[in-house]
Amino acid sequence: MNVKGYCLLGINACLFLLCLLLGSSFALAQDQSADAQTESNTESDTPAADNDAVAPQDTEAARRVRRLGDSATSTDSWSLGIPSDLRVRAPELDVAVITTPDSALNGRLLAVMTVLAANPEDPDSLTALDQIKQLVDTRITESVAALDLNAAAAYIGVMQELESDRPGLQQAREQLLQLRQLRDLNTRFADAIADQRLLGADDTARSLLQQMQDLVATNPVGGEMVTDSSQQLQAALQQKFSETLDEQKFDEAETWLVAIEALPGAAATEEQRQTLEQRKQGALNQFMLSVDDNIASGNLAEAEQQLNELIALGADPGQISALRARLDDARVYGSFVPGQVFRDSFGENTGEGPPMTVLPAGNFMMGSQESERGHRSNEEPYHRVRFARGFALSQRELTVGEFRVFIRASGYRTTAESEGSSSVYNEETGRMSDERIDWRSAYDGSNASDNMPVMHISWQDAQAYTQWLSRVTNRSYRLPSEAEMEYAIRGGTQTIYWWGDASPGSNEVENIAGDGDVTSNRRRWNDNFNNYRDGYWGPAPVASLQPNLYGLYDINGNLKEWTADCWHVNYNRAPDDGTAWVNEGCESRVVRGADWSSTPDLSRSALRLSARETTRGVRVGIRLARDL
Repeated sequence: MNVKGYCLLGINACLFLLCLLLGSSFALAQDQSADAQTESNTESDTPAADNDAVAPQDTEAARRVRRLGDSATSTDSWSLGIPSDLRVRAPELDVAVITTPDSALNGRLLAVMTVLAANPEDPDSLTALDQIKQLVDTRITESVAALDLNAAAAYIGVMQELESDRPGLQQAREQLLQLRQLRDLNTRFADAIADQRLLGADDTARSLLQQMQDLVATNPVGGEMVTDSSQQLQAALQQKFSETLDEQKFDEAETWLVAIEALPGAAATEEQRQTLEQRKQGALNQFMLSVDDNIASGNLAEAEQQLNELIALGADPGQISALRARLDDARVYGSFVPGQVFRDSFGENTGEGPPMTVLPAGNFMMGSQESERGHRSNEEPYHRVRFARGFALSQRELTVGEFRVFIRASGYRTTAESEGSSSVYNEETGRMSDERIDWRSAYDGSNASDNMPVMHISWQDAQAYTQWLSRVTNRSYRLPSEAEMEYAIRGGTQTIYWWGDASPGSNEVENIAGDGDVTSNRRRWNDNFNNYRDGYWGPAPVASLQPNLYGLYDINGNLKEWTADCWHVNYNRAPDDGTAWVNEGCESRVVRGADWSSTPDLSRSALRLSARETTRGVRVGIRLARDL
């Protein structure tokens, strides 16, 4: 039935009601008029006491005329109109008033229900009601789909009134209940998103989303709400991922990205993962370069902080270990590594210092035991010395040429120059004698070449050179301690000599007294190393023979070297950290190492000798130490 039909049906129903009302009113008016007329006639037929009686025939005729109402002379008139004072009482109909969210539908439903209240079997109204029910079904479905819970509840209530057991109504009720649960969860979810309760100890948003997903897993109604919430959570996680990525908090960014990937239906994150890895690697490379720079410049505290940041960034453990080792080495060796050879420049002036070799930190047993061949009591007690930090030692002995630079720059006069002499070796007699010579001279009094180790140097001269070199390089140069010298001579060994416990296994190892060494007049050493020849009688040019295990040349041959230590008759109360043992006012210093004339007993690594600070000659030279 179309709209026009519904309108006609409504008009018919209204006309029907109006006719009922008019008929009832008209009948009631006639009865009341007749009753009034009868009463009037009765009163007229009763004769008054003072009047004459009226003839009966006249009375009857008058009555007939009044009832007919057609007497032209009558003052009373009869009308078909409804008296104005008539009160009409409509019949009472039981019409159910049902309200929907649609006002037009309300009118249709009221008209149909009104007709059915009067005539429950009216076929047109029943058809119209069925159509209304179908429309309400549609509205329920649409409201549920649109997540319009108020409308859905209203239409479900209408259907409950129209047909409480209608098929699908119970399902609609269940869907409405689920939508209300989802709405409540979604409201709480939105609050959690706003408060960024997304992950970790307080992952309320993820928990609420999971509850919503569990609901729609069994009943798909409200799936759009869950999908929208999932997208909101993904957007929030994406924002946190981007923020932590920009802040270079890569571990946190990884956590956020994993959370995004775990979301059902999450957008592809492969590009984000590549971005994370690229940014992370770039930051790691930058940090590593920065750590290297800080180590090289000695900013070790800054390097330590950056190394911790690298760990937080999730750097490769192998790279962390390598950097940690470098940092530890820097604390021990500065910007150097063990075995490294370097030379310090003279700053603004042209030139550079002698080559220095970095020795490793470590420990060793200093001195000798009674069982050692050639042992002396001043080498006792045999004790352990530990070096917490590395240090640098001259790779070789100081040369004449290097000492010449010092003399020219400083104008210094050596002890030999001041006192007018130093000892020389007479090859003809095999004896030492004092001559008027100085640092410019060789062991035999001839002019020394620039590559020869400088000789005729007192402890005071050696000390003066280290002080000058420290000034021109702005580095901390000094004479080595006695412990540093023995540590360097041994080169990590505990044997009698750094090469073993007997004569060297090959020739040209150290410049010491060997049975194969011969002077020009065929002189030989009485006490010597058997089956050994180094090729020199007297000092050799520096670094002419083999280095020891620490890469040091002439460390136990060619020339002995001055140390910073005062002389003590033994090691009782000696420092165990490798520092120099110095007493104020001492006049004798310790000399360590062997020289070109040293016998087997005098070439031992543990050997120590005493010399006055002014002593100079052809068997003692200079080897420098430098703090790192």
